[in-house]
Amino acid sequence: MSQSSLFDFQETKFVQQGLYDELKQCGYVDSHKKNILELLWDMKSHASKSVQLAGGAQYNARILELRRDGWEIITERSGEDPKIFFFRLYSHRRRWLK
Repeated sequence: MSQSSLFDFQETKFVQQGLYDELKQCGYVDSHKKNILELLWDMKSHASKSVQLAGGAQYNARILELRRDGWEIITERSGEDPKIFFFRLYSHRRRWLK
């Protein structure tokens, strides 16, 4: 079997989307969002490293999805080091977006 038959790059995008959809149906992706919400539920600031542990490597994408779902999540920069930032849930109430 040749290398080119193992990797059909024209179908890569379809395979990735199919895998994402399959993982989402299994609750894998949504569980990352749930983990982030559980972490932020105390409405205190949490360092990006702890949010990454809860939300996985794509935690920024999960934060964006949560914001699109109506959760008000604030990003705060550290006063000491502007490269360090924190996330905080602003309210337990979810906004209804149109």
